[in-house]
Amino acid sequence: LYGFQADLIINGSADSIKEYKAKSLLFNELVEKVVKSADTDEEKKVAAEMRKATGEFLGSFDKVVSAFNRRGLMTQEQLMQEFKRLDTETDVPKGILYTSLEFLEKALMKEAEHSASEGKAALNNVAAASVVIPLVAMVLAIIFAFFTARSITKPIQAMASLTQIVANGDLSVKMSVTSKDEIGILQKNFATMIVNLRSLVQGSAKISEQLAASSEELTASAQQSADASGNIAGSIQQVAEGSQKQVSAVNDTSAIV
Repeated sequence: LYGFQADLIINGSADSIKEYKAKSLLFNELVEKVVKSADTDEEKKVAAEMRKATGEFLGSFDKVVSAFNRRGLMTQEQLMQEFKRLDTETDVPKGILYTSLEFLEKALMKEAEHSASEGKAALNNVAAASVVIPLVAMVLAIIFAFFTARSITKPIQAMASLTQIVANGDLSVKMSVTSKDEIGILQKNFATMIVNLRSLVQGSAKISEQLAASSEELTASAQQSADASGNIAGSIQQVAEGSQKQVSAVNDTSAIV
């Protein structure tokens, strides 16, 4: 902007007026963006001063154009003195602009550093999370696997203990069904097996009792048969002895005759 003003003063180029106005509009827009982006009270104060200084600086160019348009009424020396006076008037707003821009630049740099620090911290957090989350997931997986294995091995161990008891001949034990999965089906089948074995043993015991009773009855019948046989044998012996006596009697009778 100052270059366009100098080109108008030194070279008398009227085209600089159009270019200056176009650039001044763009400069105003940039200043307004800076003002709106101010966050802290100090930044807002500096931005307001910069807006005011911008208005004064850009307004001075209208005075330069006015003097340029009156150049035919003044000598070259008077014209240059007028330009110099107008340039001196812009020293204050230019100084404010430079100071404000320097301050805002430092503030933006500070914010950028703070944002970078926060971004670095966020990246560190993400990196830490990328390490912690898999570890937590692994620990949870181990815990889940432990309890899953325990839910399987515990019923199997209980069935193994009951199997040992049944193998020792105790069929009074009972198997509890603790789930509805494959382990539960195995528990139910094992309980059914114990019930069937108990029924089989009880049936065998009844048959054994019946066989023992039948054996006792057969033994008694055999004893009775043996006693009857003895009595018959005694009777036969008696008959034989009687017959022998009769024969002896017949022989004695024959001899006498």
